[in-house]
Amino acid sequence: MKILFFRLGAIGDTLLTTPAVRKARALFPEAEIHYMAGEAAAEILENNTDINKVIVLKLAKHFLPREFGIFFIMPFLIKQFSKEKYDYFVDFESSYFSTYISLFIKATTKIGHKITQKGRKYLNTTYTKRVIFDDRTTYQPLRHLALVKELKAFESADLQLVLNLTNREKSEAMQYLAKYGLDSSKQKIMLCPSSPWITKSWPATYWLELVALINQKFTNHKIIILTGSTDSGTLLDDLSKLPNVRVWKPVKLRPLISLLSFGNILVANDGAVRHIANALKIKAIGIFGSTNDINWAFEDKNN
Repeated sequence: MKILFFRLGAIGDTLLTTPAVRKARALFPEAEIHYMAGEAAAEILENNTDINKVIVLKLAKHFLPREFGIFFIMPFLIKQFSKEKYDYFVDFESSYFSTYISLFIKATTKIGHKITQKGRKYLNTTYTKRVIFDDRTTYQPLRHLALVKELKAFESADLQLVLNLTNREKSEAMQYLAKYGLDSSKQKIMLCPSSPWITKSWPATYWLELVALINQKFTNHKIIILTGSTDSGTLLDDLSKLPNVRVWKPVKLRPLISLLSFGNILVANDGAVRHIANALKIKAIGIFGSTNDINWAFEDKNN
């Protein structure tokens, strides 16, 4: 059996699909499982033993409406899939754009969520099965698992996100911690003020107040600021001047994951880093603005 999963979303969106992929692996242990992901998110799937092959889809930059993007990636899709044949294509994204992509994929059965967007409903006819999942009050991985149920019925599934680090990655993070005196005897409090969306961003003054409060309440600790490409340089400069603070400036995903794995707790805006902490089983406090915490956060009542 051969299965192709697809999600062209951001890093956190892709990570939230991993419980569904793990369940598919459990249901079909001998299957060959491929996953096509966007360029930025593909790294989050590295070392995932449930996946045999990660296919990286690079989108061309253009100023046309999104649907015209299909013409730029047609050569890649034709080259990649002209000789491939799948038993199942499972579309976690289930957008009109992913439906256009599916036209280049040969699969006996194509499964996705029902498209309800006005003027796009005709695309539902291109899939073998469109799943109606109307419950918007549940954690997102349950929505992805609903698609896997179309492959084979099951009663329950583990919602723990899947993210694997190599020993080398962990070792490099340990070397960084040692270099700056952030040893295991100190509590490491991670803060991530990054967010590409202004509606998801906690105000800069609040982050400064939070650091001051942590320093007031705790001793024998270090605060590590995890940075992103959209961070305000002014905020990072202000944070770096506060006691017990170390600003981690490299903006590469896998080293960030490795460093975060040694944290004791994370405070972050709603986004990829918070999902990564959940995958690493690091205690995380999420700050939500425009997004729904019920859909995008799993509350561990035992932790």
